[in-house]
Formats: sequence, structure tokens, C-alpha cells
Amino acid sequence: MRKRLMNTASLFMMICAILLVPSNAFAAYTLGTETPFPTASVKESYTSGDVTFSKTGHPVFVSNAPESIYDHQVNKTLYRDTVNGTFRFWSSHRNMTAGNIKFFLYVKNPSATNSVKLYLIKEGYGDSNAGGDVTKAASTATTGFMSKNAGGTYLATIAPGQGYAYEYSAAGGISSQKAIVHIADFRAVEVTTGSDADVKISDLSTNTGTTNLAAYANTATIASTNYNAKTKDDYRGLLQYSGRTADINLTLTSAAPAKFITQSDDGGYTNEQDILLSRWDVDGNPQDQAPASFNGKIRGAYWCTDYTYRINITNSSGLPNVYTLYGSRTSGAFVNYKISTVTNRHVDKGNGIVINDTPTYTLHTIVQPSNNLPLSLDFVAQ
Repeated sequence: MRKRLMNTASLFMMICAILLVPSNAFAAYTLGTETPFPTASVKESYTSGDVTFSKTGHPVFVSNAPESIYDHQVNKTLYRDTVNGTFRFWSSHRNMTAGNIKFFLYVKNPSATNSVKLYLIKEGYGDSNAGGDVTKAASTATTGFMSKNAGGTYLATIAPGQGYAYEYSAAGGISSQKAIVHIADFRAVEVTTGSDADVKISDLSTNTGTTNLAAYANTATIASTNYNAKTKDDYRGLLQYSGRTADINLTLTSAAPAKFITQSDDGGYTNEQDILLSRWDVDGNPQDQAPASFNGKIRGAYWCTDYTYRINITNSSGLPNVYTLYGSRTSGAFVNYKISTVTNRHVDKGNGIVINDTPTYTLHTIVQPSNNLPLSLDFVAQ
């Protein structure tokens, strides 16, 4: 009888010991693998002083509405605005007509006296003609853009009052039911001084070739969005900044051995968001520049933004290692990131990719168009 009681006591002690082991200690993390986020991970507050953002870069011309393009939106400007010097252009569209459509960035020099030189710094392109959808096209474009180094390819010298058409769709155009995503950085400079120059740029869809591009780029109105249609897309306008630099200084403890931050469109951390401003209403009529909104929600910057995270994690947990996981808690999603090389991965809901195993490093990411948000960066002691 005494022996049986001792065995029961021993078993009880073993159960207690197991319950006291941190939940993330059961599965060793391996770089590059997809793994569930630790359930005990604590979200860092948006008001945290340990997560600080600063805005960097140059203006971004956004043309993502109408995303699905129907017959009444062909041979029109999809968005038009004026930018200066270096600017980012990105578009995301799906051809819902019966025939092929081509896409052009039309760059007009508004000066009456000075010529302008236009340069392509770098670009990324994806379409779904080989299979897939707009999300897959966005994945290809984002990876390609992140993989390229900044350059200075000369495109054209634009005389005063004249324009230049840069075709960014593939040869032959985009066929019916297929999608296209294009991300590019350009620079416009005055020929005589080399200083930044104003240019008026238009995102054009057409099935009539190049003959009428100047006319499409100079209409008094632009294409309506699909605000009242099933797609409800209304994301077009100008963002002021193409990049963010974030300093992440978090401490992991025995009580909180895992913490995470999000990449989201719901406001985010201080200075993380940049309001999207449009000079046109959803019907394509000109207006004073105003924030783009949908159902009362102000549109912000989260797609095609360069994020540079300077990460410094203090490990006071008593556990030997610190890992970073990048993924999504709420749905399947693509993640694009660079530590030494550019990596693109798809993750399932509740999972992250183990992207690093050091507490101090620099991480570059871009949230691709058509992605599901929020994304999550978890820092885990193990």
C-alpha cells in the first residue's frame, strides 16, 4: 500500500513539472519553417514607446480602383495626379472585359519652358496570364521589386507640354479574366538644372493601341470606381511617403517570453500609417484633395510600403534563444521579407515563418497588394 501511494505522489509531481514548462518549449524552432504562433504571445500596444516609426522615402501614386475593369472603364484614365522628382507608381487591376487590355503610365511635362528627363529607378511586375490571380500577380511583382537594386535607367526626354507613354503591361496586353500588378520607382528632373521636376501622371487602360493615349490622359473626368459594385474597390490617390523605419526595442521576460507587433490597416503604431489622398471622387469627378475613405474608414498606407525594422530584443526570460516569426494570425497570407536575401512565402492562418534566430538585426519587408491583414511579427524566447 505504501509503495502504491509513493507512485501516485511521484506521478502527481511529474504532471506538475510538465505543466510548469513554458508552452513554447515543446517545439524547437528551425529557420525557414512554418510553425504556429505561441498562444501566450502578447501584443505590444500601439501606444508603446518601445515601437517607434518614422516616415521616409517619396510620394506614392496609387491606382487600385477600379481594380476590376469593365467595358465602361476601358480607354480611360484610372487615376491622375501630379508628382515631383522621385515617385513610386503602383497599380493593381483585373481585366473583366471580353478582350485584351493594355496598361500605360502616361507622363506629361506641364512646364511651358523646360524639358524633363524621366528615369526608371527599379520595378517589379506580375501578371496572372500563366495562371493564378491578382494575389499571385502581386506576389511576383513584390518579390521582383524587392530583389532589384536602385538604378537610373534613362527612359525619355519630354519636351514642354508633351507626354511620354510607358507601357507596363506584358507584350500583347492582359487577357480577359487575368490580373496585373506593377510597382516601380521613377525620377523626373529638369534638363537644364538637374533638379526635381513636376510631372502629371496618368494610369491608363486601353484596347485601342497608343494612338489616343494623350487624349485619355487629358480628359476632364477619369474612370469611376466600382464603389457600388460587388468589388467595392476605391483605393486610389497619393501617399506622401513610400517608406517607414521602425525601431523595435522589446524585452522578453519569464512572465512574457513572447511578444508581437502587427502590420495592419487599422491605424497601427504612431507614424506607421500615411493617409491616402485623392483629387477625384468615386464617380471620377475632380475634387479638392481629400482622404479616400470606404464606409467611413479612412484609407491608409499598408500596401507597397518599404518597411525597415531595426530590431533589438532584450532576452531576460531565462531561455537561451530568441526567434522571429512572420505570418498571420487571422487568415492565410503572403509574406515578403529580406534579411540577407529576398524571401516570399505563403503561410496558413495562425502560423508564422521562422525568419531569424538572433535578437538584434535589420529586417526589410513590403506588404504586397491584395494581401490579408494584419500580419504579425512575433519575437519568441525559447
